[in-house]
Amino acid sequence: MDCIRSKPGSCTFGDADNFPFAIYTRGPAVPQGDHRELAIHPVILPGEKPSDERLASMLAAQNTGDLESRLADQPLNFNPPTDNNPFFFNMLRFKGLRELINRYPETVRGNLIANLTLVILVACLGILVALTILAPLWSMRKKQACPQGLNLSSAAFFSLIGAAFMLVEIALLQRVSILLGQPVLAFVVALFTLILSSGLGSFISQAIDPRSTRVFVLPILVGSAVFLSQIGFLLIQQYFLETSTLIRAFLCLLILFPLGMLMGMFYPTGMRLVGEDESSQTPWYWALNGIFGVFSSALAVLISIQLGISATLGLGSVCYLMVLVCLPGMREKCTEAGHL
Repeated sequence: MDCIRSKPGSCTFGDADNFPFAIYTRGPAVPQGDHRELAIHPVILPGEKPSDERLASMLAAQNTGDLESRLADQPLNFNPPTDNNPFFFNMLRFKGLRELINRYPETVRGNLIANLTLVILVACLGILVALTILAPLWSMRKKQACPQGLNLSSAAFFSLIGAAFMLVEIALLQRVSILLGQPVLAFVVALFTLILSSGLGSFISQAIDPRSTRVFVLPILVGSAVFLSQIGFLLIQQYFLETSTLIRAFLCLLILFPLGMLMGMFYPTGMRLVGEDESSQTPWYWALNGIFGVFSSALAVLISIQLGISATLGLGSVCYLMVLVCLPGMREKCTEAGHL
């Protein structure tokens, strides 16, 4: 809006064959005849009210707060992309989806196909999650009324850490991609760092006695580390954005490595905590951990697009903190088995 109202130059917005454009001139706006010669359709002209009601409403905003309130009322998402929600291609809001399809079928077609594909993928994976949970339970119940060694707290533990790991990992990949500006490089840096550090964390976890009450500190440490990592990324963005890619990649590695180490400690610690008493259920715990990880990888993308990357990281942190609810039940089972 500032560009359109600037003097003495002007800015004209329009489209040509469905491609948006902006024409900046030092003098008055481009004459209407020149628009026809250039085969372009001006949408916003300086000093003129747009024919489109949505654009007219946005241009009438008096300040940023007024503009945000007007954008919130729009069926399409006209909010500018941010570091928290950089998906500039997505204008689809699930709220009022039927109205969007009826009023703007051509506008939302591409977004609708992309989001619908993602939703279907999440739904299919959700069905697999349900089968992974219910099928073994039904099979065990069919064989015996009270399956020996069954501990729902342990099942919830391995499900939560599988979901939490992927939610945090996907969100961190998206964060690093923004900072480095090269998705392939970000994928290599983030994935290599998280795999290496989580493997090292699994090795170091052998020094942790799962029977000790210190095991309750681990979920709190991870939740805090996720929060601190966001502060670290903000500092990189504020003070190191103009540095070389190598320096930014190294700084991202420093942030990701300790977080990956902490996340890698959960699975081996949980396996030692359940002990031999639940060895018959170990394959089921493996399956739960894996299927929840796959499910959460698709869910993380959907959440980031609709709610932002911070929401995905927040959900991952909540899953890790919910592990605190599972640990007492797992320790109680070990106590009954004489392991504690």
